[in-house]
Order: sequence, then structure tokens, then C-alpha cells
Amino acid sequence: MYAIKSITMRTPYFYPFLILLFIIQVSFSLDDSNNILFNQEFENSFIDNTLYRTITNCPSDITVNVDSGNCSAVVTWPVLVSNLGYTINQTSGLVSGSSFPVGSTVIVFEERDGLNNLIDTCTFTVTVVDNEAPTPDAATLADVIAECEVTALTAPTATDNCGGTVTVTNDATLPISTQGTTVVTWTYDDGNGNTATQTQNVVIDDVTAPTPDVATLADVTAECEVTALTAPTATDNCGGTVTVTNDATLPISTQGTTVVTWTYDDGNGNTATQTQNVVIDDVTAPTPDVATLADVTAEC
Repeated sequence: MYAIKSITMRTPYFYPFLILLFIIQVSFSLDDSNNILFNQEFENSFIDNTLYRTITNCPSDITVNVDSGNCSAVVTWPVLVSNLGYTINQTSGLVSGSSFPVGSTVIVFEERDGLNNLIDTCTFTVTVVDNEAPTPDAATLADVIAECEVTALTAPTATDNCGGTVTVTNDATLPISTQGTTVVTWTYDDGNGNTATQTQNVVIDDVTAPTPDVATLADVTAECEVTALTAPTATDNCGGTVTVTNDATLPISTQGTTVVTWTYDDGNGNTATQTQNVVIDDVTAPTPDVATLADVTAEC
């Protein structure tokens, strides 16, 4: 029968700086009741650092925005100090002064004594936030000009500091046919919550006059007078209503040719004119009121 004859332990010791240092010394003998077969002593130590942090300047979590024009940020922190004078080594993450990418990076330091016992750790997170909106590739967008309407717009582009896809949208309601200037706002979105906007003018300016449907208007002829005129027609390039007027004073009864000017107006400030002759030409001889005149007789 074997049994541990004795075990002796001594602990704890109070280490400087209020750290509890445990030194465990174990001495034991193995006894088979007749002889001591085995004697062994060993000593080990460990530190309970839950009572006091020995790394005195472990940083809190660090959150920074990207450096201007970059998709990263240079982040630094002070050299970590051990109250016990032990070595502190970084075991995880980028070192201080590095360019940290967008997102979170966990930094871990370990403090160990001369026997490589872990004394304390320091863990914090470096978070880099992309807060930069995309930059439009064109400083100013050129006007889009049409006479009647714009049915589609070509999307401009923008560049993101992180090189990601930029989604481009606008607030236009197509087609745009209202005469004048319509301001369209383009929005660039980098997908990280950052947006930039840019405006573009859509100018609808109808400068083309209506076109008469008949190249030359036929003369209007009468012997005595014209009391009404039939309005000719014209077609507008934008398909709008063409208002037709003339400068005639009716009835027209003056013998000879009266020139009437027709005006076609598209309502957008564009007009065209066309002339028409009104010819009054009396070619009919008078008609006697009495078919046969009575003889006129006398004696003397």
C-alpha cells in the first residue's frame, strides 16, 4: 500500500503594490509503510492580478475616423508601462503608429515575469470609421439641353475613398418636358452611410417655330367681298397646340388684292407667318332691272 506521507505548503506572500503573490511549496514523500520510496519538493508561484492592474496605462477602446482621402487611419497609443518592471509584449493586432483599416482591430498585450508567468494583459479595440462621402468625378455637371423633352439622363460618376461601389440616383421625374430649367439632384452613396449630392440643370428650350402644313396658301377670290376666312394649319416640333391668327379686317370688299398675314404661335414664344391673297375682282356686268325698256314716243 502506497500513500503520500506528508505535504507541506506555504502561501501567501504580499508582494509590493498590493499584488497577492502565491508561492506554493510542496514537499511530499511516498511511503509503502516500510520505507520512504520517494521524496520530492517543488515550488511554483503565481500572481493574482485581479486586485490591482500592473499595466498602469492600458488604453480604452479607440475610435477614429479615416484620414482624409484614405480608407484607413494612423493610430498611436503610449508605450505601456509595468509597475513591476516586467516586460510587456504585444501579441495581437497592428502596432502603434500603423495604418489601421476601416473596421475593428483587437490589440492584445501581455506582461510576463522572468519565469514567463503571465502577470497581466491589456486588451482594447481600435475602430476606424469611414465617414467620408464619395467625391463627384466632375466638379460641375453640364446642362442637359433639349427643345421639347428629356426622356433619359446619363448618370454621372463619383469616386469613394475606400474604392467601393458608389450607387448613383436622382430625383427626376421623366420625361422632363416643362419649358425652362428643371434642377435635378444626383445622390452618390458609398454603402457605408455616406452620401454626397450634386445638381444638374435640365433646360427645355423650344426655339423652333411651327411649320405651315401647306407651303403656299391658295388665293381667296370673290367678286364683291369676303366675309370669312378658313384658317390654315401648322405643325409644331414639340407637338403642342398651334394658335392661328390673321390680320384681316372682315369683310374684305376692296376691289383688288388684299394680302392677309397668318401667324402660327406654338405657345413657347416661337411664331411663323404665312401670307394669303384675297382677291376682289368684279367681272360681272350690271343687270338691267327691266328686261325690255318701254319705247319712249313723242309727236313733236
